[in-house]
Parts: sequence; structure tokens; C-alpha cells
Amino acid sequence: MAVAYRVITHIHSSGSNAQASPGSRVVNEWLDRMLGAVRAEVAWFECDTSVADLEAILAGKRTRRPVDLLFLTDHLSPAHHHIDEAVFELGRRCHRFGVGAEIQTCLPAAGGTWALGHDVLLYGQAGLRPGPTGGYYGLTQEIIDEIFDVCIPDGAPLPETMRLRAFCRERGIACALAHPLDGHALTVKQIVTVLATFDFVETLNGGYPEANARALERLCAALRREQHAGLARSGALAHPGSAAERPAALIGLGGGDAHLRDFDRVVTEFRHDGGPPDAGDFVSAMLSARTDPDAARRLFMPSGRGMTSSRLIAEAITIGLRNVARARHRLDRRLVAAIVVSGSKIAVTEVRSKYRAARDQRAQLAEWLSERSEPRSLAREAVDSPSRSC
Repeated sequence: MAVAYRVITHIHSSGSNAQASPGSRVVNEWLDRMLGAVRAEVAWFECDTSVADLEAILAGKRTRRPVDLLFLTDHLSPAHHHIDEAVFELGRRCHRFGVGAEIQTCLPAAGGTWALGHDVLLYGQAGLRPGPTGGYYGLTQEIIDEIFDVCIPDGAPLPETMRLRAFCRERGIACALAHPLDGHALTVKQIVTVLATFDFVETLNGGYPEANARALERLCAALRREQHAGLARSGALAHPGSAAERPAALIGLGGGDAHLRDFDRVVTEFRHDGGPPDAGDFVSAMLSARTDPDAARRLFMPSGRGMTSSRLIAEAITIGLRNVARARHRLDRRLVAAIVVSGSKIAVTEVRSKYRAARDQRAQLAEWLSERSEPRSLAREAVDSPSRSC
């Protein structure tokens, strides 16, 4: 009999800091303005979760309830995509841990420019990755280096979304589209086109409101209905062909996206029989999803609650205060006060802007759904339903 196991599929550590972080440019420009000559003496951390903290989470010491599997998904960028050896070593010691990544992508835009695209979560290939002191589950440094070599088109600032998706498919790398309604300046058509190619979509994210999750669940359901209707018209339901030829499975995942605390506020419940799974079992189930999407959909269930803007603002300010406390001996009191006030204002502005943009995307998506015979009340709920706090 299958048992539901709790899986953290999206979490960050200190490996997401500095040039690895998508927000590093904005933060560095702000710090340059605030600190001037002493800027070089002050490091800024987006996340200070350590490998020891990850081990404590796996031991059940840092979460509300014990978790069974954990995939580290630190930000990687063209400027910094090196994974610390201590992360691989944790994977060798504990096969409940997987080495993953979160990679921000771009899409072609008008006039030969590039638009900021979605983030993609990567979980690795099936089977243990060999190493000098034992095997581990997840990505290798060689695969990561190759991604940044071959998935960035000429002139592009980041890996291109569909190139990265194709790379994962060719190499048998389990992946998911992260928080698709994240406020980036993409049209609904772009969002739908990209999302429809992924077997897994992070519908519930711990850093966004629950209204996003409801809208994404309805979008995935609508796309699955369209896929089924198309297969029925073509006669492919009776002769579906190979898994690679079938439509994307469009299965929801739940990711906490924790940078500070509440590491298990959102998890994915993974149903598995045959005893407690390791990280490889989770990856293998993801990679086989297209073989029987309906059966695979019953194995993965997002669980938890999204976040309100006020809670996210509080977390952002807390991260800022921790950074100030770490650097206070290098700064005079007036400068410390100025940084706290300025940083808090920026946190409020950025979070509110992101949430407004996500709301606008939900409104556009509701219209898209209503045009495809989605019941009007359900489409409107994707916009109007208030989100709940953690």
C-alpha cells in the first residue's frame, strides 16, 4: 500500500548568495549608493541556511513535522554556478537528500532583445551519480557547466527557457517550472506556451499567495482537457505512441522556496510503496510521469499554504536586519539606521510590486480561461480569492 511521504522540493542555502542570486544586481547597486567607500568590507546574504542546517532539517529538528526527502535548489547564474563540495558530500552521506538547482531563464523579445523568463527547478537524472567517496542523487557539476555552455543563445543574458527544457528532456533530467505566475513581464500566451511543455509545474509556492496556486491548478486542468480532446480527435488515445511523443503531464508540485525559516510551510506529498523512498525514487517517478500521467498525478500532491505580502515583507526585512547585525561593527550608527530604513522601504515596494504584477497575471489568465469555456465563477475566483497566511 502506498504511503504519503513529505518532500521539500524547493529550498535555498548560502549557495544562493552573491552573484548566484537573481536579485544581486539590485542589492549591490543599492549597497554601493548607501555605503560608498566601505562597500567592499560588507557582504550581503540573501540566505544563510548552511549545510549543517540542511542536515538538521533532514533529522526533523527544524521543521513543524519531519520531512522524508529534501532537494536543495540554490540559485545558479552565468556569473556563479558552482556547487560547494560540502553539498555533494551531504548527498553521499544521506540518500534522502538530492542536489538540485533553480535556474532563471529568458525568452526572445521584440527587436532582438530578451525578456526575463521563468525559473526552472532541476532535480537530476535517474540513479546514483558516482563519486570518489560514494554516490549521490541529483545534478553533477559537469551537467551544470554544460547547461550554461549550451543553453545560452548568442547575445542572451541567461539560458533560454525552451533550450533548457529540451536539454533536460534529452539528458533525462527531472525538472519543473517554478512559480509561473511570478510577476515577470510575460504575456499569458508566453506563460501558457512554456507551461504546456512541462510535465511538472510548481503550482503552490511558499513565497506567493494561494490565489496563484488556484489559478495554476485551473490552468493545468484546462490544458489537460484540451490535450485529451486533441488526442481524441486525432485517434491518438487508442495509440498514444512513446512517452516522448505524448503531451506534457502537467502535474502540480508544492515548493516552500524557503530562504529564512518555515522550511516545510509547503511540501510535496509523494505516494510511494515498498518502504521509505530515497531521493532517487522521487526523481525516477518524475521521469516516468508521461508513461501514465493519470497514475503519476496521484503520486504527487502539493501541501501547505502560500504567503501573504505582509509575511513576505516581514521575512525580507528580517533578512536585512540579520545582514546589518553581521556588519554593524564596520558601520557607524547613523549609517546602520539609514540602511535599515532604506532597506525596509525597498522591501515593501518590491514585494507589493511583485504581488500586484502577479495579480495582473491572474486577471489575464482568468480571461484566457473564460474564453475556453472555463466556468466564469471559477475563472473569477482565480483573481478575487484572498490568500491565507502561513
